[in-house]
Amino acid sequence: MEENYVDFCCTWKNTGIGQTENADFLSAIDPFFENNISPIAILDKNFNFIKVNKAYAQADNRDPQDFVGRNHFELYPSGYKKIFKQVVETKKTYTGYAQPFVYEFNRKRGITYWDWTLHPILDKDGEVSLLVLSLINVTERVKALTELNNFFNLSADILLIMDFSGKIIKANYSVEKLLGYKIQEIVSKSLTGLIHPHDRLKTVRYIKNAIKKNNIKLFENRLLHKNNTYRWFEWNAKTDITHKLIYAVGRDITERKKNEKSLELFASIVNCTDDAIISRDLDGRILSWNKGAENIYGYKAGEVLGKNDIIFWPPGLKFDPEIELLERVAKGEHIKNFESVRRKKDGNLVFLSKTISPIYDKTGRIVGSTTIAKDISKQKQFEAEMMKLDRLNTLGELAASISHEVRNPLTTVKGFLQLLVNKDCYQEDKKYIKIMIDELDRVNSLISELLSIGNTPPIKFTLSDLNNIIDNLVPLLQVDALAKNNYIKLELNTIPKILLNEKQIRQVIINLVRNGLEAMPAGGKLTIRTFEEKEYVVLAVQDEGCGIPPEILNNLGKAFFTTKKDGTGLGLATTFSICKKHGARINVKTGPQGSTFEVYF
Repeated sequence: MEENYVDFCCTWKNTGIGQTENADFLSAIDPFFENNISPIAILDKNFNFIKVNKAYAQADNRDPQDFVGRNHFELYPSGYKKIFKQVVETKKTYTGYAQPFVYEFNRKRGITYWDWTLHPILDKDGEVSLLVLSLINVTERVKALTELNNFFNLSADILLIMDFSGKIIKANYSVEKLLGYKIQEIVSKSLTGLIHPHDRLKTVRYIKNAIKKNNIKLFENRLLHKNNTYRWFEWNAKTDITHKLIYAVGRDITERKKNEKSLELFASIVNCTDDAIISRDLDGRILSWNKGAENIYGYKAGEVLGKNDIIFWPPGLKFDPEIELLERVAKGEHIKNFESVRRKKDGNLVFLSKTISPIYDKTGRIVGSTTIAKDISKQKQFEAEMMKLDRLNTLGELAASISHEVRNPLTTVKGFLQLLVNKDCYQEDKKYIKIMIDELDRVNSLISELLSIGNTPPIKFTLSDLNNIIDNLVPLLQVDALAKNNYIKLELNTIPKILLNEKQIRQVIINLVRNGLEAMPAGGKLTIRTFEEKEYVVLAVQDEGCGIPPEILNNLGKAFFTTKKDGTGLGLATTFSICKKHGARINVKTGPQGSTFEVYF
């Protein structure tokens, strides 16, 4: 309506009115004047009010008649008088936008803002006869824009308004903080010129896609800093198809990128190590699981994340002392070289040496723990073997030292019994005497086994075929297997000849096979396997028993230690001793599916 009103006034201006025709002009414009929602005032060329409409009067909470005859600058002193005079002198319309104004006699209203037009009405002589002042109160709009602009400039992120070509129309002060440029240095310039050459094509592709789909998904690129370095930014944007504008928010992620690079390097180190590196929250739930942990435990990360350590407890364990250690770590303590036994996915046990440390967040609060676990199974096995060998040496030395003293009286007793058994007066006791002689032979056999454990004189080695030794023993071993309703399977691969004492190696094979057969239920299969592994020839005897409990596993090879009702505990002790003399080592693998004894020659 205001534009129609101004156009109407312009018609009168172009036509020209005389002084006597002012009344006719005012009468003609009255319908537009009174009903216009915008404040409008008509003044003479000396800026005295002739008439104001209701909207104008209401803008200052006055009655329209309060203005008539009074000078504009008497009521509203301001610096705009020069503009009014300029309009009269130049006879040209003036339009001002968002001009600030303070009501001098009502300062409580504060600063108000107005769009206003001062339009001259000329008489027939071309002189200014009247002035039409129209106002639009834009205070709320200016305040909203001011608030928006304040937020715009308070943002720590870069805020840009660009056209579809990438030319920057508006930018906030973060441009200077993050990129070093003054706002006036980049406004009206293309953002493309700041983008790293390797990122330009990607950025242009995102912008084109945004124009089609009306938004831009998060993407990253590098922008040139004023100091000729590049900084990383993460962008989110919205497009205005109607006005062909792009509203973009850019967050500086340079430090995050550096941290990501460091984390990638750290992750590669973590995943390259053979040690297990595991992090947990304060409730013991697993948060991270590296490749080393996968290799040691046999579980993939997806199988254990979020779970507790109880899945690794060995069979029969009711309380894990590591729980108490984690409670201590939660209080800030560091645990070093703690040894524990864990069950792997395949059921086998693994010995671990652990270092456990607290994890802190940015505030210094403990939020979890990290464990570095080293597989020390081979070390433990070596230590156990060395202890066994030490015990065997001690036992052998003892056996050798007392065997002579024991065997002499045994020989004497046996000789007299052999004499007595042939005398007529002892015929009724003959069967008892034979039992006594048999028992003396058994004692003598035990002494021979003890002597074989000890440091006896060097044995004779010959270049022998291990497969041939096994083949020769199979008929005897199959008899033992059939007696227990089991069977023996051979997997003998091509292997080179090695230096052996065949008699002693036969004893090793017989001992291992008989132990395996006794460990299995009826219908079981015992496998004898030979193969090459690197520089070793390996003899493996695998049963299908229920496995060896940890407490028994630690005692294997100890003389006189046995779980058999009628066992002497010397079979495996003899086996370990013979293997030692051959420079071989024994590796034991055990689990719920059975046990495997591997002899590495």
